[in-house]
Amino acid sequence: MTVRTPAAETREGKAATPRQGRTRFAPVSEFSRVLRRKIGEYSQTSGSRFADMLTWAKTAAAFGLGATAYAVLMAAGPDAAAPVQLALVGATAFCAFLLLVFAGHDAAHGSISSSRRVNRTLVFGIFAIHGVSGQLWADRHVRLHHALPNVPGTGIDADSSNIVRLQPQRPPRFWHRFQMIYAPLLYLLGQLQLVWFEDFRDFRRMRKQDPARFGGAGPLAEFAATKAVHLALAAGLPVLIGGFAWTSVLLGYLMATAAVSFCFAVLVIGTHVSDRAAFPAPDSNGRLPCDWAELQLVTSIDWAPRSRFFAELTGGANAHTAHHLFPAWAHNHASRLAQIVIEAARECGLPYRATSFQGMVAAHLRHLRAMSRPA
Repeated sequence: MTVRTPAAETREGKAATPRQGRTRFAPVSEFSRVLRRKIGEYSQTSGSRFADMLTWAKTAAAFGLGATAYAVLMAAGPDAAAPVQLALVGATAFCAFLLLVFAGHDAAHGSISSSRRVNRTLVFGIFAIHGVSGQLWADRHVRLHHALPNVPGTGIDADSSNIVRLQPQRPPRFWHRFQMIYAPLLYLLGQLQLVWFEDFRDFRRMRKQDPARFGGAGPLAEFAATKAVHLALAAGLPVLIGGFAWTSVLLGYLMATAAVSFCFAVLVIGTHVSDRAAFPAPDSNGRLPCDWAELQLVTSIDWAPRSRFFAELTGGANAHTAHHLFPAWAHNHASRLAQIVIEAARECGLPYRATSFQGMVAAHLRHLRAMSRPA
């Protein structure tokens, strides 16, 4: 199935709508028109759509704390007590995750800064720490995830795997009845799979499908540099400078990637994969029963969406619907954009799905259990 990149949201605040591929949307809805009007009004008084000073301060603090923890770990070496080593590895991994939350995600959408060079530099650097190609991740995230969330037949998100059944349209297999046991364990391997399998598979595919952006020596060098930076931080420096044994390095690496994967899963998976979210299927002609804006509304789950505190803490993950509808706005606008979505949904008589953080996690677990049973 061909899915094309959503058109970028303009600085004036027009809601982004994707160019149609083989999956087509219903005609533009009243909800889309109301959103466009409201975001246009908001953009007149909101100032810049880019990150504010608080976002930059959070990013600097996360980088500083993470670098400090990593430096102390290297200086302490294998002679440090095991609990101290564990705490320093955990602190380093968590700060690296916060860099993704505070800046990496927004930079991938071009909303951290008005400078394209700054956005690209942050995308490369932050994702390279995690061993992920930032350019490739940004392409996957914008071109696929933001275009058709929860749509069957796309091979993305809930539709991407047969190991865990997350999409109701996928046929149940005998092993799915045990997924309540093994799925949470697989979530801990998310970063490893992305770094050492998905990245290589998708990069090879994109060099053939889109040689203008991913072909040639430049993208190959960037991809190789991503893996080199990651390996140097995760293994090279700990062995050469820290004096750690390879077994300790491997154990620490597995623990760090599991921690990052767990944080990502808890924060993000339930915002779409939930028994409160819709999984709309195209008809025989490939047309969805809703337009693009309505699709984002019915497939996204929010928790405490009006909270500025949680928006700053989670990079706007609590107001996920607003982010999907206005991806070119930095997360410091998330709580106010969520209010726009709530008002627009109410004005158009459409359901708006919001719960608490605990409710979001519980809804994902209920969905996981429901999908483990025969259709």
